Amino acid sequence: MPTIMISGAGSGIGNMFLEHYSKDSANTIHALDVSWSEDIKAREAAADVTTHTVNTASKESLDELTSKLNGAPIDLFVHCAALRGLNPEVQKKDPNPANAETLDVIDADIFQKTLTVNTVGTFMVIRAVLPNLKAAKSGKVIVMGSGMGSITNNKVCNLEPLQCVRTASCR
Repeated sequence: MPTIMISGAGSGIGNMFLEHYSKDSANTIHALDVSWSEDIKAREAAADVTTHTVNTASKESLDELTSKLNGAPIDLFVHCAALRGLNPEVQKKDPNPANAETLDVIDADIFQKTLTVNTVGTFMVIRAVLPNLKAAKSGKVIVMGSGMGSITNNKVCNLEPLQCVRTASCR
């Protein structure tokens, strides 16, 4: 019975991994995200799924997670948690997210938060669960990225903050 941990499981790619792995009743899943919608928490699953509200860039939040895990082995950790880096003031006025992430509207605070979550958070969450991965004897980590994090894939919209920090964490 494998134990799988998925960060960013509340949406996007992470949620797709959660949906896939939760179909197998042999799996035990620890799903991590900063917030959860009720429909995801209530979703029927064959697997034993536990949702954890975790900020991967917060030592206190990760300490709480590792305390709950209590040394349980993790066979696979799929890290998908990421912050897109949108300007919330622009988002309120404009429904197109591409307009909320250009260099014209992103300030240093937004960029710093995106960098912290996507790069430092990746380091911190892997370091926090490393004992659990070692306890599994052959624990594995996958750090996911997407086309949104590609510097060369900037033809549709301007994803500069996300691209810079995801490239830094995935290279």
